[in-house]
Order: sequence, then C-alpha cells, then structure tokens
Amino acid sequence: MSPKSTPDPTQPTDLPIFAQRPEPSARALGGASPSALHHAPTPPPPPPYLPQAPAPHGVDEATTAGPGSAAPEATAPRGGLPTGEYPTTERPLGERALRRRRREAAAVGGRQGQIREALERLEAVDWAAVQHLRSQVSASLTLLSEDTVLDESRHRSTVDRLTQQAVDDWVQDRVARGEGVVSLDAQAALRAAVLDSMFGAGRLQPLLDLPGIENIEIEGHDNVTLEFSDGSLEMGPPVADSDADLISEIQHLARTSATGEQQFSMVRPWLRLALPDGSRMAAEAWLSHRPSITIRKHPYIDTDLAQMKELGSIDDSLQAFLSAAIRAGKNVMVSGDAGAGKTTLVRALLNELDPRERLATVEAQYELLMHRLPERHHRVWAAEAQGGGEVGLDGRPVGEVTLTRLIELSLQKNVTRIVVGEVVGEEVMAMMEAMQGGRGSVSTVHAHSALDTVERLVTLITRARGNVDTSFGYRLVAQNVDLVVHVGLVDESHLDGGRKWRHVDEVVALEISRDTHVAHTRIFSPDEFGRACPTGQLPSWIGDIERHGFDPGWLDPAASTWGPPPELLVRHRTA
Repeated sequence: MSPKSTPDPTQPTDLPIFAQRPEPSARALGGASPSALHHAPTPPPPPPYLPQAPAPHGVDEATTAGPGSAAPEATAPRGGLPTGEYPTTERPLGERALRRRRREAAAVGGRQGQIREALERLEAVDWAAVQHLRSQVSASLTLLSEDTVLDESRHRSTVDRLTQQAVDDWVQDRVARGEGVVSLDAQAALRAAVLDSMFGAGRLQPLLDLPGIENIEIEGHDNVTLEFSDGSLEMGPPVADSDADLISEIQHLARTSATGEQQFSMVRPWLRLALPDGSRMAAEAWLSHRPSITIRKHPYIDTDLAQMKELGSIDDSLQAFLSAAIRAGKNVMVSGDAGAGKTTLVRALLNELDPRERLATVEAQYELLMHRLPERHHRVWAAEAQGGGEVGLDGRPVGEVTLTRLIELSLQKNVTRIVVGEVVGEEVMAMMEAMQGGRGSVSTVHAHSALDTVERLVTLITRARGNVDTSFGYRLVAQNVDLVVHVGLVDESHLDGGRKWRHVDEVVALEISRDTHVAHTRIFSPDEFGRACPTGQLPSWIGDIERHGFDPGWLDPAASTWGPPPELLVRHRTA
C-alpha cells in the first residue's frame, strides 16, 4: 500500500478511540491561576441579617495610572502578531500596571517557547505516512475484533501494539527501498501522531495540548491564531499542508465522531462537533473564502463552586447562596457574553448536587461533559442534537434531531433536572416546559446583563410562537425562571498590559407581578470593580433555601468577602 493512500471511510473501525486527556493547568472562569491567588483568612460566620439598603458606591478614578506614573517601556508587539495589526494604546502606566506588564512579558516568552515546541512536534511528522499507518491499524483491528464501536478501555493496549508494529514495518520498508534510516525520535513522533489521529484531533492535537489555550481560529491551513485565557494572542503553526488537506482532516473528524458519522461536503458545508477531549469545533468550507475552523477549549471540566471561589469568580456569600438555591430546586438561567464562562459556572452549580440525583443534559454539542464525571454524577442522560443529512420531502434534513425533540424525550427519562446547554431558538419553549414540570432546571443564554436576559428570553419566545404578544413571554419567564445569574467579562486584553477578568456580577430573582409581567429582586449588584455584592434584599422564596442550610446573613451587604480587587486598567464608573 502506498504511503499516500487515504483511509477507507467504509471501514467500520476507522473510528477514534476516545482517551481522556489530562486538563491543562489553565486559568479558569476567574482568570487567575490558583498559585497566584491571595488567600484571605477564613471568613467568620455570616452576621445576623439586618434589613438595610445597599450603601451607594462612589465614583472612583477611571484608571490605575496617575501623576508621576512611569513612562511606557518599549516592548515587542503583543502576542507575536505583526506590528500594526493589533495596535496598542499609548498611556502612562502605574506601578501595578508595570508589574503586570512584566509578568505578561514573562508569560508570553514562556508561551512562545511552548508554541515552538508544538511547531517542532508538527514538523517532525510525515503526515502522509500518518494517514497510511492509521488505515493499516484500523484494518488490523478489524481482523482482531468484531466490534464496530471501539472502546478505549478495551482497545487502547491493542492499538498501541498495532501502531508500534505498523511503524516498525514502515521503517523497514523505507530502509529496504534505500530511503534512509529513520531516527528513534522521528519514529516516536510518528507513533504519537498516529495515536493522536485515532484518540484525539490529529494534527490539531499539539495545539489543543498547549497550557492555557482557550480558542483556536483557523482561516486556511496556514493562517492560525491562538487565543489564551488571559486574552493574549499568538500566531500558530500551519495545521495542514494545503487547504485541501485541511478539508480532508475535517471530514475524517466528521466521519469518526463519537455520536455518529456526520456529513461535511458541498451539500452540507458546515460542521458542529465535540472533539475527543470535549472541545467544541465549528468548521465551514466552500461557503467561506478558505476552510475555516474555530475551536473552543474547555480549560476546567471537573469544577465546583469552591474552586470558582478560589479562582476569584465568586465570593463566600455567592457560594453559599448559589449552592443552596440549586439544591433547593430553583430554576436558574446563567447568562453572559460569549466567552464569559457560562458553561463553566453551570458545571460548578451542578456539582453541588447529590451524585445520586438523576440529570438530563441536552446540548447542540457536548460541552458540559457531566457524563464523563461518574464520580460526580453517575445518573446522567446526556444527549446531543444531530444535524441530519440531505433534505427530505418535508423540507427538513433526514435524521435531524433538534434540541426541542431531545428536551421532549428527556421528560420520559425519570430525571429531576433538565440542563439545556444553551438556548438560542425555538427550544426555549421546550425548556420552559421542562422548568415547569421539573425541579431545578438550568440553562444558559447570551445576554449583556441580568435584566437583558429577561428581554432575550421574551424575544426568543415570541419568535418561536409568532401568534403571541410579549406579555405572554413575560408571564412565561416570570412563572418558570427563579434566578438569573449573570457572568461578567471585563476584557482589557486590547490595552497595553491588559487581560481578561471573569466573575459573577449580578444575581436577580424573578417572580410574576400583579400585572402578569416580571417582577425582579436584585439580590447581588456589581461593585466598582464589577463583582457581585449582596444588596440586603431577600427573594420571596428565602425560606426554601433556608431549609437547605442557607443563612440569610450572607445577604447582608457587610457579608461580602471578595479578595483583592482585579488590577483593572479602567475602573467601573458607578452613580
């Protein structure tokens, strides 16, 4: 067989074996690494609740720079990008900003070394040989097993052995043809690449393994941008030899998806896929000027509210309140802008529940990954929407399974809680039904604030039911959503020395008003740094969470326990 041959898509074993890779020690929702956090003393028990209005916040300075600040130092372009492509803002820097910039420069220097290692790892491999060897291993495995679905726990050692044998044979063939000896390092790199191609994301895997990686943006095989969790950008190495090869690799990932083969062709030129490590991939070709891939990496999967507090996303009062609310069965909408950390917070909320509780997770692509954490939850019905194939006589893709249909199916799965990964369309109606009939459902939605979340949901409801007015939407939201938790994203990465900060900034309780609209109680409001602090107001259902161990004293404005403030370059202005 020629090394340039491609995998046979009809082979039932041309499928990846999904291996759980260790998660990188990246910054999470709060943005800082655990080792860099300031650990305050354990807070005292919450004070008795004293009803009072929250103290008004005064106007603070707009920036951390002041008279006498040091002049900016000359530095290389941020993130290694071409000069002028991402211009920086010239501004005086204070001492904190200067210290931050030095830390940033050190981090960038170390990161560029990691990227160089990834580049060397990619360049050390003959990728045509990888495709050839992958086909050989798949064919050999077919002869050894009648299974059409490969199981990592049963087949990993077999695939390791078959891969080593295939590499040895390939090296001997090269020597016999007079093509030279292959070094041991090159053989090891080739073997690792074959295993990545079967267990992981192939040529993309070295980039997914970079510590702190958050997004990978690919616009053509040689135009790769890497975004890290602090907002810094780096140019990445090519991920294929040509755009045609890049499309072939996307098609391989689509054929070998864990949830079944998916189509990626001129007939269906887009793909939404969960990669083996749980990352979310969105790919398009033919309808864009070059093949395009965007990958969202999940830095933290096994997390909880205690870790969110350690990482600076919430404080003690928020931890106590949110933990009691989710255990008391309150329906929660987690909202925020793209990349704010909504999914991470939902994972943390769900991990406050009893592991014996029966959950259903319904997603466009697997992102919550609760079914991969049996030690956290061993009663999980996880379902992923299916795009379907060609358009049928009814005008819908054959085999399509929508989020709405999955929510309907989940109602017969003996679940107490239904989690919808993200509400973006008509599935909002099924989600409202799930909230009405279930107990403590959770979902996410894109919105700029807690109250904007209500407007967003009403818009989705009226769009899904074109014959209803907005009053119906407000009433439906008020009747079914108990709590809106908004995650704020402060992005200063475009400023010289800036970065991203993520933390909960608002928590609002909802209920129906006398005029059948939405009444809200602002339980937590942002302080001058944008962090949610208690207002002193209580939700009408305070007794429900008291039965789950919550002390209302945590809602006193004096009970806030946020640690050192984020080193923002521009502070919030408050009235």
